[in-house]
Amino acid sequence: MNMVKIILPQLRNIIVSYQQVYNWVKKYLSRGENGLKDNCGKKIENRDKAELTDAEKAELKLKEAEDRIRRLEVENFMLKNCTNFKGGR
Repeated sequence: MNMVKIILPQLRNIIVSYQQVYNWVKKYLSRGENGLKDNCGKKIENRDKAELTDAEKAELKLKEAEDRIRRLEVENFMLKNCTNFKGGR
């Protein structure tokens, strides 16, 4: 990567490995400035959807579907129990 060769000499004063610079350049070239943002510890749901990769979008969609299923299961359980409770009187 030519950019790494240009940037690396300027970063010699800062203790950064060649591999780290290479990774930063690779992220910048693939995702632009958004690729350099630190998303460690941030949940996918809280991140900007435009920044998500296709795999992350699929993971988010699956998580949302699982959450919906859980809510519906709880709702069904509550409705069944309320029906049984009212019928017992």
